[in-house]
Amino acid sequence: VVIIDTGFLLALWNGNDDFHTMAKNVMRSMLHNKFGKIILSAYVFDETMTLALVRTNQVLCVVLRTKGLR
Repeated sequence: VVIIDTGFLLALWNGNDDFHTMAKNVMRSMLHNKFGKIILSAYVFDETMTLALVRTNQVLCVVLRTKGLR
């Protein structure tokens, strides 16, 4: 079981983050079921969306669409 955290999601979406490449590699492994079930709580989702919006000052829907996550 993997419990997703805000820091991981922000690193995954932010190509300038120091941990972006690592986050992408871990996500690939998770999508291939290497670690089992993936859990993302509503609290972490809300925190991530709020931080992304505040830090980038962009409409988050645009970011999600460009990443293919709509």
